[in-house]
Amino acid sequence: MNKTAFLFFILMFSVNVCFPQKQNAIDSLQALLKTAREDSTKAELLNDLGWERISVGDYAKASEQANEALQLSEKINSKKAIALSLNTIGIIYWYQGDYPKALEYEYKVLKISEEIGDKRRIAGSLNNIGNIYHEQGDLVKALEDQHKALKIYEEINAKPDIANLFNNIGVIYRKQHDYAAALNYHNKALKIREEIGDKMAIASSLNNIGVLHYEQNDYAKSLEHYTKALKVFEQLGDKKNITNLLINIGNNYFKQKRYAEALNYQNQSIIPAKEIGYIEGIKEAEKSLSEIYQQLNDNGQALEHYKKYVAVRDSIFNETKSRQIAEMRAKYEVNQKEKEIALLTNQKKLQEIELYSIISGILMIVVILFVLYNRHHVKQKLLAEKQKLMIEKQLIEIEQRALLLQMNPHFIFNSLSSIGSLIYENKPQVAVKYLTMFSRLMRLILEYSLEPAIPLSKEIELLKYYVELEQFRFEDKFDFTLTIDPEISLETNIPPMLIQPHIENAILHGLNNKPGKGLLEIKVSMDNKNSIVFEVRDDGIGREQSKLQANESTHKSMATNITQKRLELINQGGYVPIQLLIEDLKDNSSRSLGTLVKIIVPVQ
Repeated sequence: MNKTAFLFFILMFSVNVCFPQKQNAIDSLQALLKTAREDSTKAELLNDLGWERISVGDYAKASEQANEALQLSEKINSKKAIALSLNTIGIIYWYQGDYPKALEYEYKVLKISEEIGDKRRIAGSLNNIGNIYHEQGDLVKALEDQHKALKIYEEINAKPDIANLFNNIGVIYRKQHDYAAALNYHNKALKIREEIGDKMAIASSLNNIGVLHYEQNDYAKSLEHYTKALKVFEQLGDKKNITNLLINIGNNYFKQKRYAEALNYQNQSIIPAKEIGYIEGIKEAEKSLSEIYQQLNDNGQALEHYKKYVAVRDSIFNETKSRQIAEMRAKYEVNQKEKEIALLTNQKKLQEIELYSIISGILMIVVILFVLYNRHHVKQKLLAEKQKLMIEKQLIEIEQRALLLQMNPHFIFNSLSSIGSLIYENKPQVAVKYLTMFSRLMRLILEYSLEPAIPLSKEIELLKYYVELEQFRFEDKFDFTLTIDPEISLETNIPPMLIQPHIENAILHGLNNKPGKGLLEIKVSMDNKNSIVFEVRDDGIGREQSKLQANESTHKSMATNITQKRLELINQGGYVPIQLLIEDLKDNSSRSLGTLVKIIVPVQ
């Protein structure tokens, strides 16, 4: 038995051992329910039973018990028990990937908890709401809600909950690439969890520290933490987290190009995910499997798993759900505003009563009202200006995307024309290879062109694919070099596809028209640690000679104009201006030596 198969056997054995323990807990709770009275104790037992069924993935039974608990809680009119039951139902919807329903129930929990002044439950609901927004990719709202929850937990000194919030906030900072802040929060969470001996929480912290090391390319430390965390979750029989750890370990091996081991772990991860209906886990596993098979040049399997990934992803989040989520958030914010207005009204009445009891109150009321009016007027004016700026920024971003997408059809047309030519010339094998490279590049372009900013590593990946495709299309008409300053962080975010149009111009109008073989040089460097400098240099015929060519196309001017317009919009959007410099290279006799394009992108 090889090592990978042995690990798989141990995993399945651990899950099977823990399952009877869960079943024993379920049986014990069911026995207690038979003799329980129709009161809050029975409602609590039903909720506990629901949680046990959630842990083994029996969401149908868990929902049945939680709804029974809700009916009983409403019957005995216990708001605390009602909030507990609503929370259980919300968690079930969350784990099933129905985020709008999950938010609906969590906002109900939050409203009741605020009415009865239950600080722990208020903080718990804010934490859950933040987690749901987190999974939807809205990190700003997630961080806002979880900092609110942390403040409340610190007020009541709830150490386990404080550790959970440290952990959740650390995950958000990691996704924002603030690794120092993320590690600080995870270490604080781990310290508290070790003090209180919470095994599941300790495993969660170990996993998140492993992810931090993984994203910083320290795969050995990452795997060490993942393995420790997986062992704990196997002992606990937590199938959701077992799925997540198997996916993480598979991704770790994938980054090390150990594809056989990566494939095995990703296949293992789908088993517990399907057993509990963990849609998010299935989605991530299918995506990873598609990428592994792509590296193994098994395009059939890669396409099959990618289709499954897209199907699951679209089932989790679509336009309808997005609208429902926005409505839930708006509804909650309106309720909060109404409460604030009511509170301010009461405060004003009390002030008026006190002022009427003082002889000099009339004069003071006039002064106070005058000050309040001016402050309100200024505040409303500033708010209106802020909203106007936000709308203008959103319009600028939308126009940027529209401009970016205009460039894609030109490239698609040229590539499809080349494929058609290869087929016409009876070169099917060459056409198929070109089509494979073309589809891979189009996938990247479609993915990145929808983002306002992408990591530098992704921009470089796209440029490599594009240049390789053009080299293939023009039959090695030119050589290509790429130089990257090692001090540059590849996680730095930049606007996508700023450089590609200039590379395209260099190839089509400089190098392609040059007699003999040309050279395309791309250099990425830092400028005083404040800006990234992209240089695109070719030794083609130069811009002046290109204009004289009878077969000059309009694509170059269009791509250049679109890029210039994008830069103008980006600079309008409140960013440090991006500079575009173009230099005609010439020797001492004024003969063209090619063209140099520089794009200077400030680091945000």
